[in-house]
Amino acid sequence: MSPGPTGESKWGAAPAHALLALALCAGCGAKSGLAVDEAERPDAADAGPDARTLDAGGAGRDGGGDTADAGAQPDASDCPPRPLSLGAEAPAVMLVVDRSGSMNRVFRMPTPRYPEPATRFELVLENLVGPPRGLVGTYEDRVRFGAMTFAATSTRCPDLRFVLPALGAREAVRDTLLAAPVSGSTPLAETIAETVALLAEEPDGPGGRPVLVLTTDGEPTGCERGPARDAAEEVRRAFDAGLRTLVVSVGDEVGEAFLAEIADIGAGLPPGSGTRFFRGTNWVDLGPAIEGAVGAAIACRAELPVDALDVPCEALRLELDGRPLRCGDPDGFRQAGGTTIELLGEACDQVQTRVPPPRLVLGSLCDP
Repeated sequence: MSPGPTGESKWGAAPAHALLALALCAGCGAKSGLAVDEAERPDAADAGPDARTLDAGGAGRDGGGDTADAGAQPDASDCPPRPLSLGAEAPAVMLVVDRSGSMNRVFRMPTPRYPEPATRFELVLENLVGPPRGLVGTYEDRVRFGAMTFAATSTRCPDLRFVLPALGAREAVRDTLLAAPVSGSTPLAETIAETVALLAEEPDGPGGRPVLVLTTDGEPTGCERGPARDAAEEVRRAFDAGLRTLVVSVGDEVGEAFLAEIADIGAGLPPGSGTRFFRGTNWVDLGPAIEGAVGAAIACRAELPVDALDVPCEALRLELDGRPLRCGDPDGFRQAGGTTIELLGEACDQVQTRVPPPRLVLGSLCDP
């Protein structure tokens, strides 16, 4: 995979806020995020009951055709190559949201349309759940959304609140985001480890294993004095457990090197591969950055037909606009659940940057 640019949500030919609608269904409703007058755009110099609690060290959850004659070789005309639909079955998306004290900083000063100032956390909340509906409310009938908020306090580290992915989850996600004060530090490594443990027993659904969309405004600080645990290593373990991680930066205080490393490792690639990350450097760009990350979680996945489910991943013959893809190749694909394949690296980049996306085809299962 050739290194790509890093920084703001980087989508080439496809705008970040358009990809999610493309992945789910073109023209099926209002976009999420906040409506913004061009005159209010900041310049470059501006800077519940369904929620659950996790203590440190625990996951803490509540409970056809005709049958061929024996020995006959199948006719290739009975199993021709077939196109697969990218993004047709949306994966579960686990929104992992930083609620450390720095998320209380004002991110939007008063404007004619928005007379009250708003903090970083408040704007993440508005973009995700509204009012009026936000990203989760707009797509809750097609995407299984869950949420995890994290911080470290004097009595608990990590201090987590969560709700598991489900359809129709807007209210549950909203209650989770509001379930604890915005304060403390940023124990990212511990949070990712707990999230992996939490989701380990979740069954695969349509769209495969959950995708983690990490939204943060700072680099890890850990739970105790001294060096923080290695967040990148925990993100690598998450990928090995089937959970891809996409990262969104709120503001411009998170180092680009850190974002690039987490993005690469979260996609199962070595550092320096140039995997896209998403940056809301101001309040106007935050909505498209979050929406772009969720769109990326959806756009690179496809469901296999029933007769391909027992075929080993290495034996699946996939082509993207005629280019062969290999299972396990960093620029090919992997299995991301019992019925789901996920494009990786350059293959996923092509899907995200081209409108319409390239054609994914499963080769004949009759071929030797």
